[in-house]
Amino acid sequence: MRRKRIKIPGATYDCEGTVNRFLDELEQSEVKKLMLKTIKEAKMLYHFLLLNFVVLNNNVRLIVSPLENEDLSEIMKWLFGTFAKRWNDMHHIRGHFFYDRFKSFIIYCKNDFLKSLKDFLKNIKALKLSKVAVKYEYSGFASIKEKDFSLVDPFPDDYEFVGLEV
Repeated sequence: MRRKRIKIPGATYDCEGTVNRFLDELEQSEVKKLMLKTIKEAKMLYHFLLLNFVVLNNNVRLIVSPLENEDLSEIMKWLFGTFAKRWNDMHHIRGHFFYDRFKSFIIYCKNDFLKSLKDFLKNIKALKLSKVAVKYEYSGFASIKEKDFSLVDPFPDDYEFVGLEV
């Protein structure tokens, strides 16, 4: 039996979806753009803050804070399910795109948030996706740097981490 997902109302989560068989199916810019488009559509359908994200070659990570009684699982199910269907349609195939269900970790404090951001940057550098990690165009870092908040949300001044302070 799989472990029950831990959810706390008002919490922020580091979420990750990994490509089935760890293949680099997200490597092409066309596919990464499709993921960004799908994230943008999810933001129109559901109420949540997207505080950062990164689309790598074989996984996607997002820092998400559901709002107004939204359910994290519903948001992520729609996002990853819709993307998978579109990817399958592009390739005229059927089957799973993502390996297993998405992973989520509650961000309890600012140190957890900073650790997630450092992990995002470390992954961009390790995969050599950009000479300057914060300029990687398929991440929230580039949007924040350019002050483009059409996809990623600005970090609210009055933002408080919900849950245990570690």
